[in-house]
Amino acid sequence: MRAIMVDDGGVRLESSWAEPIPRAGEAICAPIRCAVDEGDLRAARSGSGFVGVLGHQFVATVQDLSPDVSPAERERWLGARVVGSADVSCGKCDLCRGGLGGHCRERAVLGIDGRDGVFADRFAIPVRNLVRVPDGVDDDAAVLASCLAGVVHLPQMVRVEHKPYITVLGDSASALLAAQRLSPLNASVRVLGTDPARFELCEKWGVRHRHIDEAGRRADQDVVIVTGSSPAQWRAAVGMVRPRGAVVLCAPPEVGEDEGGAGLDLGGVVRGELRVLGARRGSVAEALHEIASGAVDTSGLITRRCRLGDGVVALRAAMEPAQIRVVIDP
Repeated sequence: MRAIMVDDGGVRLESSWAEPIPRAGEAICAPIRCAVDEGDLRAARSGSGFVGVLGHQFVATVQDLSPDVSPAERERWLGARVVGSADVSCGKCDLCRGGLGGHCRERAVLGIDGRDGVFADRFAIPVRNLVRVPDGVDDDAAVLASCLAGVVHLPQMVRVEHKPYITVLGDSASALLAAQRLSPLNASVRVLGTDPARFELCEKWGVRHRHIDEAGRRADQDVVIVTGSSPAQWRAAVGMVRPRGAVVLCAPPEVGEDEGGAGLDLGGVVRGELRVLGARRGSVAEALHEIASGAVDTSGLITRRCRLGDGVVALRAAMEPAQIRVVIDP
């Protein structure tokens, strides 16, 4: 089968990749639509350490299940249109037993860490990771459920009562979805970005916005949400948040060896007595519910489409500043 994979030789389309073999409790799925995000781009970079099929955000159809799956479960899932969590947990370690499967000690991540991903004609995934897509949700919206899952739990992580000042740094798909998710709860939420076209989406959604160069660093924000990995976003966040305020990192800041960590200004965290929270991934099922209910509008976020045979082109396109989200069709 075809697959977009990466190894020491770089990213390429492999036309004779081995068919996936399901392990116990797993399904074989055929992608209907996949999305390329920043995690895929990091996994595709030279030196990332990942070898295998890329991709972790998908809408797919269940084609087969492992022999151990019960007849009732087989009837439930065969032919279903699904999305799912990319985190594959063991289900046995202390963290899994304690309800923290997303932090499993043996965790693998589709297309990113220790497990082949979804940029292929077929892929394997545990049945427990799957969520059925309601008939009223189209493929373009459903494929963004995983992206929304990365920010859907922010209201539980930061307090939004009493109208705190909340700034979302960046204008990526994650940033736009985070602001849209938080704005109905608190009118003081704003997006600071750089792309006027994305500000038009904020206008449509009623989300406050401003160019990041026009925003001051007055240490007056209660919460700053950093959605990108640029050290510049981290520095901006530390300059904006009030003493004893919170900085939420949705992606780890990338620091080159030449910076030696100084660019992260950890001294600012100490001086301001700041809380730094990591927000990695929430519930895909909850995100899908938000989309299905109309609470979140995903229209306008997909800006380019490619075929699987042009998957390498899709990865390059996803690095272009003009693209919000690139999707790959079969």
